[in-house]
Amino acid sequence: MAQEIQTDIYNWIKAHMSHFGSRLICHEERKPVIVTMDGREDTMILGMQEKAESELLRMLSEAEEDVSRGHIAPMRETFDEIRESLCQGIEY
Repeated sequence: MAQEIQTDIYNWIKAHMSHFGSRLICHEERKPVIVTMDGREDTMILGMQEKAESELLRMLSEAEEDVSRGHIAPMRETFDEIRESLCQGIEY
């Protein structure tokens, strides 16, 4: 059911893009477009650049939380462990 609604919304936006002009405001002014339902904010449309920036900020926030909680390890040891786990089962 939810997938059907999501598909319907996506198809409506695609069908009506020409009414928004060739570029949405989220591209030109780098601001999100808020879609409302029954007068309440329901959906936000972001440009790809803003989506990438938002994801980067989320990852940085998670990293800061890890540091503040003491969830840190020396870089060399961490990369050695990653390298070891990636190389398991690989013969040179």
